[in-house]
Amino acid sequence: MHCLREIVHYHNSIIEVTAEVENLFNIQVLVIFIGTVVFITFAASYGSLDAFLTFAYIRDAILIIGTSFQMTFLSYIGNEVTLESEKVGVVCSEISYVGENLKFQKALILIIRRSQRPIYLSIGQLAYLSLLTFVSMSKAMISYIIVLHSFRKAEGRGE
Repeated sequence: MHCLREIVHYHNSIIEVTAEVENLFNIQVLVIFIGTVVFITFAASYGSLDAFLTFAYIRDAILIIGTSFQMTFLSYIGNEVTLESEKVGVVCSEISYVGENLKFQKALILIIRRSQRPIYLSIGQLAYLSLLTFVSMSKAMISYIIVLHSFRKAEGRGE
C-alpha cells in the first residue's frame, strides 16, 4: 500500500511540475516560435533570389534547416508529453483491481480521473505545443514565403 501511495504522489508531482514548467516557459517558447517563423520566412524569401546551388543559396538553406530544428524539437517534446500523459489513464484502467482493497481502488480512480485531462505544453498559451501545430506553422511559413517571393517578382527583383 505504501508503494501505491508513492505512485499517486509521484503522478500528482508530475502534473504539478509540468504546470510549473508551462508557467515559466510558455512566453519564451512563444518568442522562439515567432522569431523562428519570421527568420525562416525572410531568409527563404531572400534565399529564393539566389541562383540554385550557389554558395548563398546553400548557406541560406543550411540556416533555414538549422533554425527550424529548434521548432521541430520543441514541438516533438510537447507532443510526447501529451501522448505519454494520455497513456497513464489507459494503463491504470487495464490494471485488475477486482479483489483489491478499497484504498487501492480509490487510488486507481484518482489517477484515472487526473489523467483524463492530458497535459499540454503551450506556445504562449495561444496554441498547444505539438507536431500538428508545427505542421500548421510550417504551412503558414511556406505561404508567407510564396507571397513575399511573388511581391519581389512583381517588383522586378525576383527571378
